[in-house]
Amino acid sequence: MSEPLDANRIFDIHEDIRHVIIADFMGAVLEIHSRAKKQWPLEMQKQFSGVMAAIIFGISEKVQDIAGEIRQIIVNYEKMKIIIIKSAKYFYIISTRITLPETAIEELTNLIKREG
Repeated sequence: MSEPLDANRIFDIHEDIRHVIIADFMGAVLEIHSRAKKQWPLEMQKQFSGVMAAIIFGISEKVQDIAGEIRQIIVNYEKMKIIIIKSAKYFYIISTRITLPETAIEELTNLIKREG
């Protein structure tokens, strides 16, 4: 299996990107990267993030024949966004400030789909 994308390339897209979690398709967390002052509890990151990505994508892919390929899944909270992007081999779970612009989300998606 090829290596995941270097998290620094993801962080370089925009300063609003705070955390990058990389998981395999079984939901196991492989890497956790952060540049935020506040961090999620480590156990929550390991147990919740990868499994959440695998379940959400599994359910969402059921309508792929009708809707087309999933580009990304975005959950907007009051203070942050969670963006989940599936590459050919990994899930990338990215938390950002709520102010992350749409252009940065597209850039993230294109990078991960192309090289992740």
